[in-house]
Parts: sequence; structure tokens; C-alpha cells
Amino acid sequence: MAERLAAAGVPFALATGYGADGDPVTAYPRREIVQKPFSESAIREAMARAFSA
Repeated sequence: MAERLAAAGVPFALATGYGADGDPVTAYPRREIVQKPFSESAIREAMARAFSA
């Protein structure tokens, strides 16, 4: 799904357990990253940043 969103230019955030240096971060460097465990507020903030860029 992330590949399709990125290819279409759709903003999105990734929730990951890999941390700031993991594979998803490398594959999608300009996307918002929310590390597990995450809260509802962390997801909201990441999505707000993703859609304001």
C-alpha cells in the first residue's frame, strides 16, 4: 500500500517498530514516521504534518 500511495503522490504516515533507521524509513524518506508503541495523538500529529507538507 505504501508503494502505491508514494507513487501516486498521496501523503501518508508509517507506523513502524523499526525505529528511525529501519527499512520503511529508508524506502520512504520524506514520510512521517510514528514509532510503536504509538498513541492516538501521535497518529493525529503525524497525519497533520503529512497533509500540511
